[in-house]
Amino acid sequence: MKQLTVDICVCPQCVLEGAMSIMDSVDSLNQLEEQLNGVELLVQTHKHLGEGSHGESAPVVRIGEEYLEKATCENVMARVMALVSAAESR
Repeated sequence: MKQLTVDICVCPQCVLEGAMSIMDSVDSLNQLEEQLNGVELLVQTHKHLGEGSHGESAPVVRIGEEYLEKATCENVMARVMALVSAAESR
């Protein structure tokens, strides 16, 4: 089974800007086994993700090796599903 890691920063700034909603959204994808096509999502939290203070870039999410700044539930979910689709075609 392939694995895709989603790291979510839970520093105070990121939490205030919606990190917990992003975490809940990504976690909910694990219930959609058919759409994930054998890809297991591993959701991890970090007290600080990336470099320096986040300020205007919060919340910060890393999907695989790619960082998303000012992440939203929508763009994180879209990126995860695009990576799942790409893994399926391999």
